[in-house]
Amino acid sequence: MKNELERSRKILALRQVLEDHPEVFEGKAEALVVRENFLTESALLLTRINQLVVPFRSNLVERIASRQQFDQLLFKMVNIGVLLARRNGDLSLQHTFGELSKNITRVSAHKALAVAEVVMNSFAVHEELLPALGVDPEARAQFEQLIADYQQSSREAVQRSNLRRNLKVMIKLQIKSLNELIRMDLDRFVRYHASEYPLFAQRYQAIRRARPKSSAPELPIDSDISGVVINNLTGEALAGAVITLMEHAYSIETDAEGRYSLDELSPGSYTVSCHKPGYFVPEPVSFILSANDSVIHNFELISAESAVA
Repeated sequence: MKNELERSRKILALRQVLEDHPEVFEGKAEALVVRENFLTESALLLTRINQLVVPFRSNLVERIASRQQFDQLLFKMVNIGVLLARRNGDLSLQHTFGELSKNITRVSAHKALAVAEVVMNSFAVHEELLPALGVDPEARAQFEQLIADYQQSSREAVQRSNLRRNLKVMIKLQIKSLNELIRMDLDRFVRYHASEYPLFAQRYQAIRRARPKSSAPELPIDSDISGVVINNLTGEALAGAVITLMEHAYSIETDAEGRYSLDELSPGSYTVSCHKPGYFVPEPVSFILSANDSVIHNFELISAESAVA
């Protein structure tokens, strides 16, 4: 998303210049057509950019809430699985469940669902022991329903991701078309009329000559890591916390609700760090992402002041 915003910035700045100086094009039929085409296409570009940003934020909130609810119940059921393995003397299964309980919040949605499937299979094999461990039919049914709901939520997240990917493709094509219009028509028009309309030409050329700021390497569009950052004592959302994708030396800040999203990642290993002035720095967290994967991790920061108190 950052790449699309950067690439469209010059185009939208030029759009403002053309809107501010309609007199330059008056009485010039061909130039008027070029101006109207540019304004129409750049307005559509702006609409698509906004579509790319707004829905993702609302989807992110929904997805975080769904994953948190799923993780809470899955953690409880995995620990029941540990007790079940101990009851049956199955050291291998006990070790497996023990390791899973440590890493539930750090795995992708796909892997979390795989863990849930292992738990349910274990419950099915040892169904007669579940009541003694506090798993009644109602609790088991609730877990099965939550798994089904989360599977549906994950499928919908994939669909939304595909829609966003298609939207990005359309944006890139539109940026390419607008840049061609700028080079082939507007640049020549401005040079020809620069002496007649110096203020207009100066504003236009200043934008055209501006060089983009250096940025982190472009990230492929496949998977994402997202979550919220909160105060571990008060639960308060922490805005302005810095989230860094260490492999790319790329950083973003959490929004007003403490949310963050690194949403243009290819399959591979990633390490994410978090820091905010006035809080202790937590250990960086590592993830392994598959294709079209989605991992949610929340950071709980300890205030330096509360530690001293």
